[in-house]
Amino acid sequence: MLANEGLGWDARLAALLPAHIALLLFGWLGQVIYGVAFWILPRIDGHRGSVPLAITAAVLLNLGVVLLGLSSLASIRGATAPAGATCLAASALVFAVHAWPRLRAAGGR
Repeated sequence: MLANEGLGWDARLAALLPAHIALLLFGWLGQVIYGVAFWILPRIDGHRGSVPLAITAAVLLNLGVVLLGLSSLASIRGATAPAGATCLAASALVFAVHAWPRLRAAGGR
């Protein structure tokens, strides 16, 4: 992406910028945040909370990233971006539900 901007190889590559942002920001960084939070938050009775909820959050995150990435393609623009954003929001909500009891346990309440 950066080389194309400097060298101007093909102007059509600029259309992939939203997919590039979705893959890096939500795909890579989101996975890192979820993984670190899953690992580092305090355990409750030796367990890391509801693993199915964490897996559901990861699946929704990946589905949202794929849908947002595909939304930059002109042939399928329609509802893929809103559906991807909805999946990302649902993923954050599900992960928050997963992490909340562990955060409460860390506060000693």
